[in-house]
Amino acid sequence: MNEKVNKFNIIADQIPDPQPIRNDTTLTGDDIRQMIRDNISTYLKFDADALIEGTDAHYFGGAVRDSIARQDIHDVDIMALPNSCKTISTRLENLGFARTNYSNADIIQLYSGLHQINEPITFIKNNVIVQLIRPAIGFHADGEVENYEQKFQWLLGQVDISACGVSYTQHQTVCEHCDNAITHCMNRVFVVHENHMFHQATRIQHRIAKFLGRGWKDITEKKEETNWKDWDNTDNADDRSNSLGGVTAKEAEERLRMMMRAIGTRATEF
Repeated sequence: MNEKVNKFNIIADQIPDPQPIRNDTTLTGDDIRQMIRDNISTYLKFDADALIEGTDAHYFGGAVRDSIARQDIHDVDIMALPNSCKTISTRLENLGFARTNYSNADIIQLYSGLHQINEPITFIKNNVIVQLIRPAIGFHADGEVENYEQKFQWLLGQVDISACGVSYTQHQTVCEHCDNAITHCMNRVFVVHENHMFHQATRIQHRIAKFLGRGWKDITEKKEETNWKDWDNTDNADDRSNSLGGVTAKEAEERLRMMMRAIGTRATEF
């Protein structure tokens, strides 16, 4: 099938009940969707769906990742186009949030270092932090202005750590922007994507250390990208097992196939 598939067309409703992936639970698509909504809503102290209703906004990054991983979240990042940012800003102000100059270090790096987003808009109420992120639009080599929608979707997939490549948008839609992002969140493992835009050599070791300190495991292979499909060609079965913390090659392959069937066709690059 040669038709392009939009990266936003990966919906939790379409995920069938999987076999157990972590020892402590069996997560279904409905579970994942509900966990994200409930965890973000609990942190915000109001309905997360209501905040982004009728907009193109996506909750992304740590709030979504940690919700799937069953860990506490510490702030909420929302990526949206300009009109949606205005709508959400108004809603937050009506809920008593105050606009502030605060921004977390990771987001500031994307703004000041890479210039791929505009200056974040941050709102705080009683230690609840919400940051609105808008893509920065530039020019192609031929002078043509970048397309906002394409830039928006592209940015969501340019995360430096695989488990951050999942978002949640209106209609309780869960979107996977990096291969295996949902699986990695469920298992608290991650792959470092050195060739993605948001990877910065000056900060990646600090970010990795934060993940490891919270009980996550780095499963990045020595080569630049972890290619799960290549495991069949690996001669040493022990190496394949060790790369996922004792999971055998056969088990890893079955888990991958299960999630591929569940999540559906992968999106093509823009």
